[in-house]
Amino acid sequence: LFTRAKITYINHGVPYSGYAGFLRFILKFFEIININFSHKVLTITSSMATLLKSVNKFNKEIHVMNPGTLVGVNLYYKSYDELQKVRNNQLRSNSLRIIYVGRVEERKGIIELIQAINNSNINCELVVLGGDSNELNIDFDDSKIFFLGFKSDLSSYYLNSDILCVPSHHEGFGQVY
Repeated sequence: LFTRAKITYINHGVPYSGYAGFLRFILKFFEIININFSHKVLTITSSMATLLKSVNKFNKEIHVMNPGTLVGVNLYYKSYDELQKVRNNQLRSNSLRIIYVGRVEERKGIIELIQAINNSNINCELVVLGGDSNELNIDFDDSKIFFLGFKSDLSSYYLNSDILCVPSHHEGFGQVY
C-alpha cells in the first residue's frame, strides 16, 4: 500500500469460494486487497476472472493468461492427430492409463485414488509420479499401481496417459494441470 513500485498480482486460485465462516471472510478480504491495490491483475483461467469480479471494487481489468504460460508448459504438437500418432507409437499396454503427479501425502488425495484403483474392476493402471510407495502406509496392487518417483520431464508421461487425476482435497496453485 505504501510503495511507488508497480505491483502485479498473479491470481492462481480463488480460495475463499471453497470456505465458509470467518476463514472465508479473511480469505476474501485478502483477495479484495490484492486485486484493488495492485497495478495489474493476472489470472490463469477465465472462470477465475469471473469469480474475481465480485471483489473487484474498482473494476480493474483482469488479464487472463494463455494456457501453459504460468508454468512454462511446452505444447509440442500442432494438431491432435499429430499427438495421437506419437502417442500410439509409445503406448505399452491396452489398459486405461491414469497418472497422478504430485507429492505423495494424504491431503493430495492419493490414498483415496489408490483405494479406488485397488477396488476397480476396470482394466486400468495408475502411474504415480513425484513420490515413493514407502511414503505411504497403504497396501496396493503392484500389478496396477506403479510408483516412478520424481521426474523432471513429464511430457512423455502426460502424452502416454489417458487421464490425469488430481484428487487433492485442496489445490492453491495447481501446477500439475
